[in-house]
Amino acid sequence: MVYQYKVERKRAVNLTPQPSDLPLPSLKGGGEEELEFIQGIWPDSIEEVRVARSLKKYGLEFIYHYPIYGGTGLAGGQEVDFVVMAPWQDPLQVMGEYWHPGEADPYEALKLEMIRQYFGREARILWARQLKSQAETDRKIRELYR
Repeated sequence: MVYQYKVERKRAVNLTPQPSDLPLPSLKGGGEEELEFIQGIWPDSIEEVRVARSLKKYGLEFIYHYPIYGGTGLAGGQEVDFVVMAPWQDPLQVMGEYWHPGEADPYEALKLEMIRQYFGREARILWARQLKSQAETDRKIRELYR
């Protein structure tokens, strides 16, 4: 038997969401660019949106936020930003200065080593400072996947 605490309510609870309860995210990158969903997932940065647009532009198939070692829901797991199917699974990390202090950071080095062991190859790394515009991002993706 489950004990239920007595709760007095002054009025009935309205369970239907109201428009004001559902704020729509509207983040903008540099200039007038807006974030958009990537494969149904809200991106972490405008640079990730630019990379996704470039990969689509050049006809490269990819998986966004690919979970390895249990993903972020499991201790020690992580998500690779992009896995490009170019004829093998090629991990691609977009690193912003806010979340990623640099490859010399021991924690970041561990994460990159985990990616290397999982895929059998080094992750390709794009720094946010290299992706200041869509044109620059297109050029970097073209260089990586000729």
